[in-house]
Amino acid sequence: MRSTDCLSRFINPQRLVYIDFGIKIRMDLTRLRLSKDGIAPFDFVIGKVEYPAVADAGNQDPKIVRLLYLKWSGTGNELPPIMHYIVDQEEFPHESTVGLYYDEAQFEAYRAPRYHIAREVFREELAGTIMPSSIED
Repeated sequence: MRSTDCLSRFINPQRLVYIDFGIKIRMDLTRLRLSKDGIAPFDFVIGKVEYPAVADAGNQDPKIVRLLYLKWSGTGNELPPIMHYIVDQEEFPHESTVGLYYDEAQFEAYRAPRYHIAREVFREELAGTIMPSSIED
């Protein structure tokens, strides 16, 4: 299941939010697309969400906010035990939760990549210590 069609899990809700509420979500999801060797360059994308202006609220401008989308994609720098589990489990990371009893290897295969993503995204050199002055920053 680890393929580019996993991106449809985001694209369909994005389309429905626009149809139902007029909210535009803009993201370059190609950063999460897997290469031929099953590796993706990034585990996150930063996008923009544009809420339509509400005329009766006296505001004619749309409100724009940032959205941080985290998606483990397999960047190739995971620890060897995690990579071993991933290679052995075709359905990872979309395995059934019917049993809800994870063995240690399965639990660690789900926990460790998320910890890794958080460390990568919130590194000082990526997150910075200076808050941007505008959404364009």
